[in-house]
Amino acid sequence: MENSVKLRLCGGTFFTLLLEARKPQYGARQHYSGQKDGLTEPETLLGLAKVVVPDWKMPDASMMDTVKGNTTNYKLCKDKGGRTYFPFSDRAAIRAFDGRVRGQYGEALNAMWAFRDTFIDIKDSTKKDESLVRALVELINEDDSIDAEQLFYISVDGMPVKKQDLVQKKRVCFEAFLLGVFHFAITRKEAATIGEETINLWCPSTGGGPRAYQGRMGETWPEIALDYHQPVGDPRHENDTSDKAEAEIVDAEPVSDQTEEGQPDTEKTATQQVVVNNNPTFFSQHGSNNIQVEKIENLTINW
Repeated sequence: MENSVKLRLCGGTFFTLLLEARKPQYGARQHYSGQKDGLTEPETLLGLAKVVVPDWKMPDASMMDTVKGNTTNYKLCKDKGGRTYFPFSDRAAIRAFDGRVRGQYGEALNAMWAFRDTFIDIKDSTKKDESLVRALVELINEDDSIDAEQLFYISVDGMPVKKQDLVQKKRVCFEAFLLGVFHFAITRKEAATIGEETINLWCPSTGGGPRAYQGRMGETWPEIALDYHQPVGDPRHENDTSDKAEAEIVDAEPVSDQTEEGQPDTEKTATQQVVVNNNPTFFSQHGSNNIQVEKIENLTINW
């Protein structure tokens, strides 16, 4: 049935699929006791707003009823959320975001990482992240209003990828992929209503009640392996080199003092000679790299 509808990727359809990958929300008991998980639809859309405008001002709690209504309109592709609480219809904000993605990709990628870290469920048995990527790839593939040559900024190095190549991908960086698809979705020139037909298919009307997602996007799309971005300096960065360099020095193989012919090479190798008398010598090591010599007599070192 989905193939009989003109599927469209836009801000509202991207957001709808993204919501399916959120972290688990609190149940009624926790909400009744006053606990907040920060994962409501308005809060999630406000999180995306900060990807676009990092210093976007968050609305006061007293405004959240209005924000909720604007969020619903955005999700249902009725409009772009208004300009009071969301920046998606603010041309200056979108232009600045577009400039960061094209010219300061690392900054934009870190912003998307921060959003993902707060809102999206990754690396667990539910595989929500993998399902989201496959759903978005299928949507891009099915959206015949997107030219095959259209560029998407889904690479960690900031280099764009054509649609025709994107839909063939077998491995992507999760955060970079989200950034590139989100960037395209909100910078489209068409009105938000371009996605209404898609939303009406995915989220059928319930006569005024909440419209749950019932689509099946990505379910039959081939598997796509995921890598994950970590900003440099983040304590969870698996490749952080702050201690690695020290470890490499400590554990390094000793340099041979022989040339290829088996003779000492005095220009390349340092030769150590240590002469110690019979008086007791005590060495005490403190910490991981420091050596404190407490008592040495007649120590000679030749380099």
